[in-house]
Amino acid sequence: MDCSLAGRKPLPLVASLAAAAAIAGCGGASSTSTESTAAATSTSAKTTTTSQSSARKTPYPYFGRVPERTHDSPDAPNPPFKFRWTFWAHQLIEFPPAVSHGNMFVLNKTGELYALGIADGKVLWQRNLGNNQTGPAYADGSVFVAQGNGDFTALDARTGKDRWTFHSPSGLQSSPLAIGGSEPPSDEQRSRPPRATLGRLLDQRGPQSLAMLVGDLADGAIIDTRVLMADRFGGDEDAWPVPADRFVSDLLRLADVSNSWLRSLTESASASRFPIALGAHTLVGPGVPLLLRDVGAKD
Repeated sequence: MDCSLAGRKPLPLVASLAAAAAIAGCGGASSTSTESTAAATSTSAKTTTTSQSSARKTPYPYFGRVPERTHDSPDAPNPPFKFRWTFWAHQLIEFPPAVSHGNMFVLNKTGELYALGIADGKVLWQRNLGNNQTGPAYADGSVFVAQGNGDFTALDARTGKDRWTFHSPSGLQSSPLAIGGSEPPSDEQRSRPPRATLGRLLDQRGPQSLAMLVGDLADGAIIDTRVLMADRFGGDEDAWPVPADRFVSDLLRLADVSNSWLRSLTESASASRFPIALGAHTLVGPGVPLLLRDVGAKD
């Protein structure tokens, strides 16, 4: 739905599937109230079919299609499009449907949720969930819907029956985002090492290039070397240079730094023609706001 049309007199809307669906929408929540039903029921909502050929089954499991909500689809088709079928939902369809596993889940303004077959648009089941709905999301055989009153419901994608519900003390205004699946994250995923942009550059060019890199990017730098150590040696501090090395590096005392990588880094900072302060988290960090305050007062 084009957000620039907000405020204009709405026209009757239908959910349509072209030769290959290209779906877009804008966020928000409706305010019309209806009474919730306890179980899935059949519906008389009308679907008009114009062709029996099967539709492309591009996954679109939640609003935005990808976690970044960009609606990006690498195999999106190019126009012109042709209607295969149309579905009359009786009310405004504010959000794009969730599409997955040959089905699509359409939610209208008054909280009626429809499960449709992509190939022919036939209604598989219908639920009336009430008011203030957001866009639906699909994951692991469930359809998820958030409501403005704080209710969050997971429904069985095959039957439309409740699987579980959750109530938030505050209202829910954003469409659900389903990431991952039923498998828990692996140990490798949980322990992904930290990364820093400057650390990546130093890894390519060596710690002796610190001054050159700073000179290319700025007129000076206040650097927290602990971030660079995490990038270089990993998140386990036991693998870093010993604490004594870290502290004397902050003081630019080259002769007292035993770790070769940290010594090269410290030497580059010390010899730089640009001001480079190390140990930003301890020696410099707390004093920077005070320094800037004093400079601003003098100006």
